[in-house]
Amino acid sequence: MTVALPEFYGSSTAVATVTIDVLSRVRRYASSLDRVGLAGEEYRYPVPNLLDLFEGILKTTADPKVVAEIARITDIDSSLVAQPRELHLVADRQIKELLRPDSLQEIPGAGASHGGVFRANPALDLRDAADRQEQADDWLRQLGLDAGLTGMEDLVEHCRAETRSKT
Repeated sequence: MTVALPEFYGSSTAVATVTIDVLSRVRRYASSLDRVGLAGEEYRYPVPNLLDLFEGILKTTADPKVVAEIARITDIDSSLVAQPRELHLVADRQIKELLRPDSLQEIPGAGASHGGVFRANPALDLRDAADRQEQADDWLRQLGLDAGLTGMEDLVEHCRAETRSKT
């Protein structure tokens, strides 16, 4: 986690920026599969796992304990700590090569994407589980479109339907 404090203390425009880096070691995981005899197939990240990762990031950043600690570090009241505004996703290869295809189809000539900057919907309260799910779903749909893939909306809906049927 990185905290960038404002340059001028006491300025009315002073804003502290908090950046949290999450590194997914997909290739390290894939090489561990090689050690247990599953070599030969290129590992692709399952979309439900990415959905869980997005939700986990949002849940963590909206957690009252995390918010209180950010407020303590920046010396402000916790009510002034903003919710996450965006997700920067950067991959070491094209997103369409990173995700398990399942029901995803490549759009011919759509170009390449190695991630993107995904803005949060300011109308959502990320402390609320349903709003976090909506935000994570939205980011995943955007990721699919940016990567030139169709079928992400249906895949997200399928993941949600499976989750609802388990509860």
